Amino acid sequence: MNIQRWVARREQSWKQLEALLKQAEQRGIRALNAQDIQALASLYRSVSADLARARTQQAGNLIVQNLQTLATRSYAQIYQGSRSQEWQSVRQFFLWGFPAVVQKSQVYIALAVALLLGAGSISWWLAWQDPTFLALVVPEQLISQVRRSPRTLDGIDFGG
Repeated sequence: MNIQRWVARREQSWKQLEALLKQAEQRGIRALNAQDIQALASLYRSVSADLARARTQQAGNLIVQNLQTLATRSYAQIYQGSRSQEWQSVRQFFLWGFPAVVQKSQVYIALAVALLLGAGSISWWLAWQDPTFLALVVPEQLISQVRRSPRTLDGIDFGG
């Protein structure tokens, strides 16, 4: 690959990207119109490919550094997000997104809650009705420890 010819062919698009980046950095990305934003994204992809090609073909440190700078600046403009936008997104999710998901999943959530409460109720009932069931669920060491020390857990009397 002839590096000088390649640079001469690609240099115009690099300058175009540089101009778009200056506009975006000075006035913000929202100041660009839709065509400019499309051009910025397209030029960013081509500069990224050019950067990879320049590194592979060992085009020289100056070219690689310039392309790296362009690619980094482009990435920062395209994928930028302000903190207020991030918090607004989180707020919007909790106000609208999460309730919508819960509403869509309400049957599954109700089933899960019913299974949890049902299994818990049955286990509690069996533990009080049949002391041998408690030995199946709770380790014997814990049962004997509670029986030896009747006043554990904030003054609750377990009997002993």
